[in-house]
Amino acid sequence: GEEAFLPTTDNQNTALFSYQELKMNDHVFSLGARIETAHIKKKASSNFGDADEKDYTLYNASTGYQFKLTPKSSISSSVSYTERNANFQELYSNGAHVATGSYEQGDSDLAKEKAYALELSYKRQTTGHKMVFSIYTQRFNDFIFLSPTGETDSESSFSKYLYKSVNAEFYGIDLESTNTIGVFKGGEFNLISRFDLVRARNITDKENLPRISPPRVGVQLEYKKDIWSTDLELQYVSKQIHTAPNENNTDEYTLTNLGVSYDFYGKANIINVFARVRNIFDVTARNHVSVLKDIAPLPGRNIIAGAQVQF
Repeated sequence: GEEAFLPTTDNQNTALFSYQELKMNDHVFSLGARIETAHIKKKASSNFGDADEKDYTLYNASTGYQFKLTPKSSISSSVSYTERNANFQELYSNGAHVATGSYEQGDSDLAKEKAYALELSYKRQTTGHKMVFSIYTQRFNDFIFLSPTGETDSESSFSKYLYKSVNAEFYGIDLESTNTIGVFKGGEFNLISRFDLVRARNITDKENLPRISPPRVGVQLEYKKDIWSTDLELQYVSKQIHTAPNENNTDEYTLTNLGVSYDFYGKANIINVFARVRNIFDVTARNHVSVLKDIAPLPGRNIIAGAQVQF
């Protein structure tokens, strides 16, 4: 049937991949490859015009190397080449997307994305300490993204966005560290720290890309004993000022979350029961990567509870 936002499409993907790893004393070498075919068939309709078909052949390859510096630490690197086809939404959108409050226009002439990536990592794990640090960069040809136009659709009153492709570059840092800082009544206190930063630029037009996460810092104090745990988490998200044309800044914020978890062991399964109070201080926060950030902030104080069964 016909939709107001997207035409009816049939999509088919087939892939073949291989991954090989060779260990030689303190050295580990890896090699991966993947070939994929994608077929998208748009059906004719009065809203979206004539039928159309797209066929893609996608090639991906990666190589990696890891060296053990000491029995407790290692460095690794990876180089990869990846391709991604434009999906049916990026190709054929033409209408009001009610779920995101946006009017989106696709481009049926979009070429496949091609990306070259390099990542370097350092890992260290000892009794009571674990740390992973990574830096990466990625260069895209024909990077596909949803671009704000600064215009408003007169019928739906939604902001207009266009799917377009440009050459782009990303680079960033990820850090996570876990330290056992004390033992109390048979349980242990862990301090978990996280930091991530990413920059992304449209190098075709010498501009920032939209909806890129600002720098974030997280600190979590966790107490674990036997089959239960509790934690207090602070997450600071900085102001995002590196915005694309027609995109608004988002302010900094700090979220405070408190959680508890308990495991019940059965003969063949584990039942995990958990509860979490999020955004305890009811802070106003906007997620910069969301299309809805200008009209809908993140939830205020809220409680989530549930159970998970592992067989």
